[in-house]
Amino acid sequence: AEFLLFLIAFSGILGGKTAKPHSRPYMASLQVRGAHTCGGFLIREDFILTAAHCIYGLDERVKNINLPSEGENISSHTQCLIPGWGRRKPGGVAEKILREVSVSIKTDKECKKWWQKYYQPKRMLCTFDSKKGICQGDSGGPLVCKDTAYGIAALTAPNCNLSYPSIYTKVSSFIAWINEIMNEKY
Repeated sequence: AEFLLFLIAFSGILGGKTAKPHSRPYMASLQVRGAHTCGGFLIREDFILTAAHCIYGLDERVKNINLPSEGENISSHTQCLIPGWGRRKPGGVAEKILREVSVSIKTDKECKKWWQKYYQPKRMLCTFDSKKGICQGDSGGPLVCKDTAYGIAALTAPNCNLSYPSIYTKVSSFIAWINEIMNEKY
């Protein structure tokens, strides 16, 4: 799913001073096409809090993606899509244009063979292709199978080594938690 951020015409700290580099490690810059549009702050390693008006509403260009049912499994050998802006080679630069690649879900046995104790079948999925997969910068993106986000890109071998399967967080294992968070009244 692609997110567009609402462009704020006037923003900035008035009468302030330049902050020392790295002195505010909790700050986040939400950007569109490389330009800052809104600020936010890290409240946990995977959550940024920002103003509601910073997120642009849904329309024909921005849509939700389906989520699987709680505990729903995707069959091994299912063809899925990984979209992302990650690097095309280790140490390369992040892409400016969204790219995508088709991959196949592997069995838990195959995933465990490579990742051993690090692979947790109840919470993870993996894909493998010796010529394509995720790399630095793709983390957090969806593993899309049948128009549904079954996984969240989470782990690849050091230096994007494609001789190891790519690992994804299994979304269906966290549906209750996702629903709880989305249903909370703020």
